[in-house]
Amino acid sequence: MELTDKYIKIDLLRRTMYRYNEAFICGNSLDEFVSDPVYFFNKDHFVEIKWEDARKNLPTDYDTSVGVQFTVIDINETTGLVLGNGLRIRKDGTPIESFNGSYNCIFENNQWKIKSFSGIRTIFNE
Repeated sequence: MELTDKYIKIDLLRRTMYRYNEAFICGNSLDEFVSDPVYFFNKDHFVEIKWEDARKNLPTDYDTSVGVQFTVIDINETTGLVLGNGLRIRKDGTPIESFNGSYNCIFENNQWKIKSFSGIRTIFNE
């Protein structure tokens, strides 16, 4: 891959992750951002999940995520590694949890999609 092409694809992956985050916050479909099935690393093994189900774990008073940052670590022709973190907030403005995760993405049909995820959540008491 040419160096210029690589950095264009890195920028595309970074922008894709921020668009995914906006869709997640707004409750919009995540289909264009994920390649089902998606795999989540849970303790010591991978679990196959539907990404839409990830929102079901949020409290009903979830409002938004703030301070979200995505860093593309590296890519090759077909895969990319992204680190992300942020803070999820309730409708009353109090924090729900902080999250730090790694997203393994694949490049298919000229677009980036999330294929697997692992993360650490710090849940705050109400």
